[in-house]
Amino acid sequence: MNVTRPNGITITPYDFEDNAMFIERMTTFAKRVRETFEVSDGSTIDGVAALVAEWEEKTYIGLEGEIRWISNDRVPPGDLVDEMVEFGMITSETAEVSEIIRRGDTARILEEYVAERANMSDELARDARAAFGPGVDLVDVLTGETFRT
Repeated sequence: MNVTRPNGITITPYDFEDNAMFIERMTTFAKRVRETFEVSDGSTIDGVAALVAEWEEKTYIGLEGEIRWISNDRVPPGDLVDEMVEFGMITSETAEVSEIIRRGDTARILEEYVAERANMSDELARDARAAFGPGVDLVDVLTGETFRT
């Protein structure tokens, strides 16, 4: 089932119905948002405010108006960006720009990956052979390329 995000982008989500880790993660997130936290000055804030404060410490607005993680200079995942809009941390315009930038970043990273795989080093081939044994057919799940160790 396709889902249309508030920013108008349609996605086809992975079916997490039987994925216990995803359910646990979302349950933990929901609990965290409902909780009250004590901050360094002794006052308390609700979970949404705590989450926004944490995100604000870990993100910045890039040159094109997109939101990025400080730690890796990447645009956060779309679901987090949508929550940042919902919680009033960023505008829907920032979310739209972020989605465009993320798609471009992802395309660039995949192009680089494919180019690097085309020139697979002997060392990488030896590592694959050592890990899986000789004569094993491997499939690269990103490119669909198959090769024998």
